[in-house]
Amino acid sequence: MTRRLSIAFVGTVVPDEERFRGRAFSRAGNMFQTNVLEGLVAEGASVDAVLSARPLPSFPRGKRVWVSPEEVRLANGLPVRLVGYLNVTPLKQITVAVTVVLGLFVWAWRHRADRRVVVTWNLSVPPGLALWLAARLTGAALVAIVGDVEVPGETVPDRLLHRLDAAAHGWVMRRLTGLVAVSDAIARELAPGHPFLRMDGGVANETLAAFPPRCGASAEDFTFVFAGRLDRMNGIDVVLEAFRLLGPGPYRLVFAGAGPLAAAVENAARDDPRISCIGFVTLERVFELYRSAGALLCIRSTRIPGSRFFFPSKMLEYLASRAPVMATCTGHLASEYGEYVHLVRDETPSGVADVMRTLVSTSQEELRRRAEAARAYVEGHKTWSAQSRRLLRYIETVVVEPDAERLARSELET
Repeated sequence: MTRRLSIAFVGTVVPDEERFRGRAFSRAGNMFQTNVLEGLVAEGASVDAVLSARPLPSFPRGKRVWVSPEEVRLANGLPVRLVGYLNVTPLKQITVAVTVVLGLFVWAWRHRADRRVVVTWNLSVPPGLALWLAARLTGAALVAIVGDVEVPGETVPDRLLHRLDAAAHGWVMRRLTGLVAVSDAIARELAPGHPFLRMDGGVANETLAAFPPRCGASAEDFTFVFAGRLDRMNGIDVVLEAFRLLGPGPYRLVFAGAGPLAAAVENAARDDPRISCIGFVTLERVFELYRSAGALLCIRSTRIPGSRFFFPSKMLEYLASRAPVMATCTGHLASEYGEYVHLVRDETPSGVADVMRTLVSTSQEELRRRAEAARAYVEGHKTWSAQSRRLLRYIETVVVEPDAERLARSELET
């Protein structure tokens, strides 16, 4: 008789409520975790424990020194245990590790007759070493969903603590039972030879329903829209210069979001009335922008150090919107999505401006055809339901049944 499979999830997931949306809150990361959990439950998986560290800035940047434990529930009713911790670095990482490990021991004892798998979101909070040790001591498999990688000298300063943290990450990743990565580079560079599942995100059914078939924008009033963090990684400085090179015409450029380049965008908007910066807005307002856009911009830089590990979290949402998408060739974007988007292969301002001109001059029928093909691909392969089925199958065939490793490697990496 096959033993029951019990899953414990460790991360930073919280209900998407106003009281949790502070400076350390990442909507994209929180949505990823929430949708993974809800998808696993919908697919019949037994998620018996969710241990989460509430995302808060460390004291003194944040006001709270001690974060009390709390029981909350996600939208689908799944209970989440927000662990208590001392919010002062490095004691923060230590106390989160202790409280999470204790929680895992309780879960493992309660489900000692089951096959046990710990699924963690990244390997930073709590530190991956603590989770690896807890998994070993409780006889559980450890699967990490890795969406964020910090590289000393590239994405973080080249200091001793960052180097030690990166070394610990690499050591744990090579010893995971299962690895789920948002990009191929994460797995192939940091855990070479390890069978992995690439899962770059997903689309909720509610998102699909928000975008009925559209007529498209006319070439006489063509609006380029960007939604996300306003920084160099997302090519904001390049987009601004490209729009200037585009020259006069009935075009508009709209930015929704916040970030270090917000002031530059606001200055450009003062100089050019065709540019708008509406700041951080609700998801409903963002979707309104998508529905009226001539094209959506995903000009993620591939030249900034460390960018090879990232995949733009907005991409699948963009593709589901039925709007044309302009995108650079970051990660696996060109190989998997190239036929559905308008690729930017020259990331200079002039190269971006050239693709903008091409989009404006392309017939609305052709723009709609490619956008509808993108929508169909997302509906068929990138819903959270589909992604959760892949994740659960990966856990069952690679993590729980390692004899199927070779088959899983060939079928599940992409």
